[in-house]
Parts: sequence; structure tokens; C-alpha cells
Amino acid sequence: LGDVVATQPADVERLLRSCSRSREPLPGTLEIDRDGTRERLGTSGAVLQPRDGAQHALVLLRLSLRSAAAARFLALNERIAALHREIERRQRVEEQLREQREWLQVTLTSIGDAVISTDVDGRVTFVNPRAALLTGWNQQDAMGRPLAEVFRIVDEFSRAPSPDPVARVLASGSVVGLANHTLLIARDGTETAIEDTAAPIRETGGSLRGVVLVFHDVGDRRRLQRELLERAQRLAEADQRKDEFLAVLAHELRNPLAALSNSLHVLARLPGDDAQLIDRLQRLMQRQVLNLARMVDDLLDVSRITRGKIELQREAIDLGAAVQQALED
Repeated sequence: LGDVVATQPADVERLLRSCSRSREPLPGTLEIDRDGTRERLGTSGAVLQPRDGAQHALVLLRLSLRSAAAARFLALNERIAALHREIERRQRVEEQLREQREWLQVTLTSIGDAVISTDVDGRVTFVNPRAALLTGWNQQDAMGRPLAEVFRIVDEFSRAPSPDPVARVLASGSVVGLANHTLLIARDGTETAIEDTAAPIRETGGSLRGVVLVFHDVGDRRRLQRELLERAQRLAEADQRKDEFLAVLAHELRNPLAALSNSLHVLARLPGDDAQLIDRLQRLMQRQVLNLARMVDDLLDVSRITRGKIELQREAIDLGAAVQQALED
């Protein structure tokens, strides 16, 4: 060893003595003389004790060029640095995903619409507070249950169960909407008129991961629509009654107008000395003017027009006088 190693013997002895007391490799350094050129080597040494104990213990030294060790060290450092960068990248991605999940969770929790999500087997995976209020199922109770158990929907008029929205989305792979006049039956039996949309949840590769339902209460809107329809029907009926009322009144207006027209025609051709006939015509005209005034009053009574109500004024009369007036008219 002394012919090869250029390190001082005392230093070599201390290295060997340290290695002889350790079963684990101990690092060290040695210098060797290679054709008059000294080169520093890295060493690792440990004691090797034979199992049978018959042989002397050996000290094994592993020598390596410092340049090769440095290269391996640099390569190891580079791998460690690359691993560190990969860990940091994954941590950033995980942090971004966590923030996105929290943002999505807060958004779905705070929006005014009810939201329920399911997996591809149609089992509930999420229920936001609004959906819990409408269905009567909270997140804990609904988790893992079939959607049909939590989201019971029927036709408003036939009471027949509505088609499963999850099955429709999985079959079409696209957004679908429920039929009109859908009722949601809550856990306690309460019924709510709803409108909803179901959409697929896809993974990055495009495969279906589940379905999300978004629905809202339209009971107030349905009631308002019914009220507007009823009001329109009432207005149409009132308009029809008004037309009928005016038609009857217009027909009745012809009678006094005809009598007045005839009287004026006769007066225009009478000699001036027929006082009796003139008096009779004047009374006839006065009577018809009163009839016209009463009919105009009827026209001014808007409430009666809208109700289509014609009031009959009933009183006892002289039948003979009535026949005579009719003859005169």
C-alpha cells in the first residue's frame, strides 16, 4: 500500500484503524502516485469479520476518483433538485385544485338554485343547502342514496313519475331539461313546482364522471301565470258582455230615433192650424227624448256595461195607453 499511496503513513494508519472499528462504511480520502502525478481519491472503509472466526478480520477499502465522485454527486444533486421541483409543482397543482374545489363548494352552497350531483350509478354525491331545503334531505342523509329516492318528481297533472334525469343525461351525454309541469315531492310529502336542468360531469379525458342537477322553485311563477290567465279570461268575458250590452242598447236606440224622425217628417208637412195633431206629435217626441236620455245614462254607466247587466224598470201601467203609444210610435 505504501508503494501506491502517497498519503502520510500515520494518516493511513488512522484511517485503517477507524475503519477496523466500524461495520458501516466510513468516508475518507487518500492520495495516490500515478506516474509522478498525485491524485486524490475518495474512500469508504469498513471491517469484514469472517463468520467462522478462523480467519483474521479484513478491512475493505473502496476507492473512487474524486472527479467521478463529484460527477455522481452533481448528478445526485441534480436528481434531488429535479425531484424537489416536481414536488413543488405537484404541491402547486394540488393547492390550485384545493382552491378550485373550495371555490366551487362555496359557489354551489351560496347560489340561489338547488344543486344535486350524482356519480355514474345515479347515487347522490352532493346536496347544497337550497336542495336540502326543497327535498328535505341534507348532505349527510342523502350521501350515497339513489337519486330517485332523494329527488322524487312527478307530473303535475297525471301524477305519473317523471323520467330519471340521470339516465337521460347518461344516455345522451348532453344537457337535458325536465318536462314542464313537474312537481318535486319532498321527504315530508311537501310538493313544490320546479324547473330544472341536468348536465354531465366529465373528466379531463372526456369520460362521464357523474351528473349535476340544477333546479329551482317556480311555484310563485306558476301561481302568477294562473292568476294572469284567469284575469285574461275575466277580461275577455267582460269584453264579450260589453259587446252584447252595446248591441242590445244600439238596437233599442233605433225605436225612439225612428219615432222622432217620423214625427219631424209629419210636422214638416202639417198645416199650421192642426193643433191637436201637433200636440200629439210633441208628446210623442217628448216621450222618445226621455227614452233616449235613459239609454244615454245606461251608456254612461260603465260598471253595468262591463257586467253586461241591463236593468229593467218594472212598474204598473195602463195597457190601453201602452198600446196607444205603440200605435202612435
